Amino acid sequence: MVLGVKEAPALNDFGGDGRFHIVNIAWSPTLEPVYAPAHVTAADRPNLGSALNPVETVGEPMALVALDAAPGSSRADALGRVARAFFDNYDGLLGDDHDPHWRDVNLAADPSWPTEPWPRLAAAQSWLDAKKPSADGSLDAFRASAKSATDSAGWPSAADSDRLYDGLTRLRGPTQ
Repeated sequence: MVLGVKEAPALNDFGGDGRFHIVNIAWSPTLEPVYAPAHVTAADRPNLGSALNPVETVGEPMALVALDAAPGSSRADALGRVARAFFDNYDGLLGDDHDPHWRDVNLAADPSWPTEPWPRLAAAQSWLDAKKPSADGSLDAFRASAKSATDSAGWPSAADSDRLYDGLTRLRGPTQ
């Protein structure tokens, strides 16, 4: 088993003979506390995938973590400056000259592992609160539709639907 299949250098030359492949793992809400849905194509791993059949599987989420610091301490102030600088300059990491995985980052993701919420650095939470977009009626309608669909067996969870909506709106870009 290899985690991080898209980035795993050990797989660069592995599986060229066609005997090995990436395993298709159907998404289940029971996986959500630990894993994230993943999509691997032949472009990601030509030696392990088919151009005609992309693989739906699971991946491990990643987080940028800082050791906690007491509010008002010099450490908290320093971490706050780093967090604000990172968030303020994050859009610069989305360009073609940077790793495309930066586009997969959700700065506002709920920091939980596996079920207990982790505290967010106060400066990071303040930045997120200040940048939070105004209410979007289309998101509320999408969530309502997703909630009704989750009552049917086999539909994605509301959290998965939110991630899908966020991805779609990111691809769509700002509305006019």
